[in-house]
Amino acid sequence: MTGPSPIGPPSYSEPAAPSRLLRFRIPILLLILALHLSLALHERGDLVDDAYISARYARNLVQGHGLTYNRGPGLERVEGYSNFLWVMLLAAGQAAGKSPQFISRTAGILANLVSIILVWLLVLRWSRSLPDPALTHFLDLAAALLLAVNLPFIIWTVSGLETPLFALEVILAFLCFGQGYGRRYAAALVAFLAALTRPEGILVAAALVLGRLVVLIRYRQRPFLSDLKNLLVFLAPYLVYFSWRYFYFGHNFFPNSAYAKVDLGWAALCEGLFYLWSFLKWGNLPLVALLGLGAYGLARRPGHLLAAPAIFIGFYLLFILAVGGDWMPDFRFFVHLMPLFIALAILGMADLESPRPDPAVPAWRRYLPAKLAVLAMLGLSLFRYGAYELKPSYDQDWHRHQGRYYLGMSRWVLQHVWRSETVAAGDIGCLGYFSDVDRIVDSNGLVDRHLAQRPGLASLTADLDYLFEQNPYCIVVMLHRYPGGEELGHSETDRALLADPRLPERFRFRTELFGWDNLELSRSDFKPRTSKVFFLLYTRRLEPGSYL
Repeated sequence: MTGPSPIGPPSYSEPAAPSRLLRFRIPILLLILALHLSLALHERGDLVDDAYISARYARNLVQGHGLTYNRGPGLERVEGYSNFLWVMLLAAGQAAGKSPQFISRTAGILANLVSIILVWLLVLRWSRSLPDPALTHFLDLAAALLLAVNLPFIIWTVSGLETPLFALEVILAFLCFGQGYGRRYAAALVAFLAALTRPEGILVAAALVLGRLVVLIRYRQRPFLSDLKNLLVFLAPYLVYFSWRYFYFGHNFFPNSAYAKVDLGWAALCEGLFYLWSFLKWGNLPLVALLGLGAYGLARRPGHLLAAPAIFIGFYLLFILAVGGDWMPDFRFFVHLMPLFIALAILGMADLESPRPDPAVPAWRRYLPAKLAVLAMLGLSLFRYGAYELKPSYDQDWHRHQGRYYLGMSRWVLQHVWRSETVAAGDIGCLGYFSDVDRIVDSNGLVDRHLAQRPGLASLTADLDYLFEQNPYCIVVMLHRYPGGEELGHSETDRALLADPRLPERFRFRTELFGWDNLELSRSDFKPRTSKVFFLLYTRRLEPGSYL
């Protein structure tokens, strides 16, 4: 993945008299960082439900139960998370006495601040070949500001998942890779950390390898010994990690959650295309157009800089299409690409206007199209953020108040179910962390190997025979009530349970708790539908002579 040939960006001579922007660029960058910090802190609310799955794994590890979701003798270990490094970070923080809310938010904010600095640095270094340094110092700050005010980038900072960390690792890997021989070992190490953070992080390493091969073929060079050494920097520790998790979790090549969530095929491809279209329609089409317009300019750059990131973006878009996108609002998967995407879009526009400027032209008129394009993107980003803040929406409520969604149900289970009993439910994040029962049968299959390995998505299939065989004491059914009076279970298991006579025969209905006001897009006519979500809680009927 590396070679001793010099591959850093071309050098240039600084002007004798630095511009005001050059003299104040560090204070301006600090102001941009402070702006992002204030916006992120303003958006903090409850963690998303899935974040508590990782938190429960981390807590069980700290408490000596091992890396497992369910506790108890005879229960198999299931890799129900897909963010190993994030779980280890949560475990380290909980061992130090910090809450998962504090750890995840702090780590997310720090990761985003570093990502903004890296985008600034990448644009600054990779645009040094431009004949006018003044444009360089406009573009690097513009890229940092565009990322700092990007709404999905802000929202996912404090949502509790590994999204900010993975986005940081992506931009850092390609920044290191483009700086030359000595830093490509660092790129391989960062690629390894990315593969620990998310399974698709291995695409970072694949892009680095293929990007290096493109350079070798283009310049008719042979691989160097250092290329092999650099590959081993990634491969050796990754094989150790893969071997450990393969045997620790029972011979699965992928995390159990991947089997439960991903069903490759035409349906997934259609969902992936819809996810991509939603991302563009939501307000990101101008950014993609900006990158498209700058593609010619990017193509003129040295291949050693852009081959690897271009390959990675292609790989990741194919990954999004193949797995059907993501069900969570506000485009979490595209946040992984956002720092790299914005940096390349800015560089592309700059390279379109790279001829040496006419000294007779006033400074403010130089590179005017590129500057106007950047300002237009900034205006759109601020408009999207303002609209999100000023107009209440389902997405806003989903990010800020998920504790309100699930805590009532979780507290009921905590108060009415013994810790040693088994609970069957679908959404298991808050439920598992706050009720702390030893075992949960997850009908969505994230932490249940049997349900995850069944054909099709676990949330779209049901196996009630298996569920009843687990002898749960409590069953949680999620129900949607639509304005016209229609009722529908949240998942296929919920729907099947409500129609199965064994539920009222073996279980007693205890209570109904309101969850949230839901908004969904119908896949039949692509029109929004509203509903109210309720939790129906059942407990097992006691045998004669038993005591509560």
